[in-house]
Amino acid sequence: MIGIDADGVLYDYVTTCANFINGLLGDSVVDYYSCTDYDVLKAWGVAHLQLATDYHFSRTGVVSSMPVLNGAKEFINGVRTLVGEDFRIVTACPTSWHSERAESLYRDFGIREKNVIFTHLKHEIKLDILIDDWHENLRHFNGCRILLNAPWNQNTDGVDCTRVYSYQDALFMMRSYLEKQSLWAKDQLTKDQEIAKLLANVEQLRSERDEYRARFNASFSG
Repeated sequence: MIGIDADGVLYDYVTTCANFINGLLGDSVVDYYSCTDYDVLKAWGVAHLQLATDYHFSRTGVVSSMPVLNGAKEFINGVRTLVGEDFRIVTACPTSWHSERAESLYRDFGIREKNVIFTHLKHEIKLDILIDDWHENLRHFNGCRILLNAPWNQNTDGVDCTRVYSYQDALFMMRSYLEKQSLWAKDQLTKDQEIAKLLANVEQLRSERDEYRARFNASFSG
């Protein structure tokens, strides 16, 4: 099972936020590339606009109008080629976003709400692979950790993960990991089958031994 983050992996939250901040300030003072911290407003030096920003994104239609990142649709198509529908969107977006986020995921990617998981504890979801744009979401995840490169995640603070610079790189990592796991599973299955066969042979030998003993004892008792 593959887990895929939404904002920063599929949707361009940062540019949407930058457009709002620039509108408030009346100038193009912030943009995607100047966002060097996961705390967007802190990175831009406008933390005092937090309440205004939260209110803006809680308004109807703002989240659903967030643009899809270039290449994201092709990425999801690639994931489907790899695993069919055996993937989940795992997002920690605010509760007020849930309805519009679910609607936009279906509209833009054909992903049904039942395949969307809203949680801040991504590492607790049973997944083989997790791709995210924030390293902290990967820190405690027990599986293949893929970090999609972005200006705000250049310092991973010791998190062991694989950084990818494109969706194609991400798909390659996913395919390689799944193939490796598949080979391991097949090898384990072969070993289990060999053990089962050996145990069956042991049982057969025991049965033949017991039958021989019975016949031997019967010959003397007669």
